[in-house]
Amino acid sequence: GSPVFYRGIVVGEMLGYELNPDGRSLTLSVFIRSPYEQFVHESSRFWNVSGVSVELGASGVQFRMESLRAVLTGGIAFNTDPGAVATPVSQSGATFTLFTDVAAARAAGYKEQVPVLTYVQGSVRGLAPGAPVEFYGIQVGTITNVQLEFNPITTIARVAVHMDIQPQRILQENSNRSPLEVARTLVGRGMRAQLRTANFLTGQLLMAMDFFPGAPPAEVTQQGGEIVLPSQPGGMDSVTAGLANIVQTLNNLPLAEIAKNLNDTLAGANAIANGGELRGALRSLADTMTAAQDTVRRLNAGIAPALQRVPEIAQTLQSTLERANRLVGSVDTAYGQSSQFRRDLERLMGQASDAARSIRLLADYLDQHPEALLRGRSGAAGD
Repeated sequence: GSPVFYRGIVVGEMLGYELNPDGRSLTLSVFIRSPYEQFVHESSRFWNVSGVSVELGASGVQFRMESLRAVLTGGIAFNTDPGAVATPVSQSGATFTLFTDVAAARAAGYKEQVPVLTYVQGSVRGLAPGAPVEFYGIQVGTITNVQLEFNPITTIARVAVHMDIQPQRILQENSNRSPLEVARTLVGRGMRAQLRTANFLTGQLLMAMDFFPGAPPAEVTQQGGEIVLPSQPGGMDSVTAGLANIVQTLNNLPLAEIAKNLNDTLAGANAIANGGELRGALRSLADTMTAAQDTVRRLNAGIAPALQRVPEIAQTLQSTLERANRLVGSVDTAYGQSSQFRRDLERLMGQASDAARSIRLLADYLDQHPEALLRGRSGAAGD
């Protein structure tokens, strides 16, 4: 009598159930009334909506309740993806898997599953099957199993985290490369698996795929059909490892030697500060400063009278300059360009030039006619 829901509408009911021969599963018989049977296709998924579901997960607090009747008597819901509506309608007697909740039903819609394995050394408290696997913050798969492995020979313990990666969640270009080849390429670029906190309130963890440029080189192998990816410490383990490195670095410092050297340095400084040499140097410096002050006072006393005569000296210098200017002016008037002396001198120089030219002509003539001294010019003496 429990209802069967399709998009919140009651479209049928459960007729009965029986235990399967394996003793670990049940077969439930449901009846879908007409005309709602046309919404049941081969790819339809059914899940349990009984009671109230409150989940504190990676996406926060989620509260689900199909209806009050489902809370009281239980119920089943189903849905069909839009892409599967064109597929044939299921016939009477078809068998479907009943998932625990809507999240598991949606995850089952991705038919292609790539099994992946990674090993973690550290606490995985808060990581459980069903936790998301994220790549760049987008869910690309789910955790399927978490197991502790211990090697009694090497006494090394590690946690094996099994995952199912669903490539249909990722928009990919057409490629003929296998998932193993793609994984090796991504790991070569620094991709690692890392545990991260999904919810700080509940402490739930998730597995994240991210790139770490400084990660050491690693190889991708296969183990039992699963792709083995390298992991990177994360969460509180990375914080603890960082604190451990800091503590180790502090332990490696020669603190005792540093303290001894510092103590010796302080002792030497104390000896210098309280020694007689420093006190003598300070006294000598004080005496030098006192002598310098006396010298400055004497210089000030000697220079003061000279400074008082500066105005008088300046006035005398000004008077001397004025007299020099007047003397230059008189010289220019007596012997300058417009003076009578200058004009007489110019006439004298002109006459001297004419006399010199006459003497030069006479000398040239006598050089050519020396007889002129006796006969005169052109035989005038004979005449």
